[in-house]
Amino acid sequence: MERTNKKLDAAALGRALFEVASEQGILAEVQAEVSSLHHMFLREKGLSDLLASPEGKKARAMFLEETSGAIGPLKAALHLMDKRNIFGYWPLFVSSFRSFSEPILGITRGLVYSARPLGDDEKERLTAVLSENEGKPLRLTFKVQKSLIGGIRCYYGSTLLDLSVESRLQEMGSALLGGR
Repeated sequence: MERTNKKLDAAALGRALFEVASEQGILAEVQAEVSSLHHMFLREKGLSDLLASPEGKKARAMFLEETSGAIGPLKAALHLMDKRNIFGYWPLFVSSFRSFSEPILGITRGLVYSARPLGDDEKERLTAVLSENEGKPLRLTFKVQKSLIGGIRCYYGSTLLDLSVESRLQEMGSALLGGR
């Protein structure tokens, strides 16, 4: 039961942060800071587990000190996460906040599969090109899917852009079989 309550707390806190940031007219700024912190959590594997652990008291104090310059509502949310011991639910907190803030900010999330890991350069260029074509900012997540053989497959909004070797081979096979 406690786990469910903590999950609900994290989700509710994400929504509350959205509401306060909206009311104060600082939604874009808070979104940027949440994204920056989230990238740090993604880079530092195990950080949310450490912050959530009983042994993580010193780490939590250091983290809160490091984030003391955060925008007011985010700083308050981080302190509440500490007080309620819900840092282990950081992804749920972020997901909740983003589910409310991104539509308001005109941000669309997407997923890009590639046959091999893409470099930062390639990710930035692809994000820029697709955002320009879409006419609004895209936040892309990149994953490797070796079955593509080569190329990429992108899902964003209601769009599927399939530039993979796998799909080209399937098209060729269908064309050849259909020509019989």
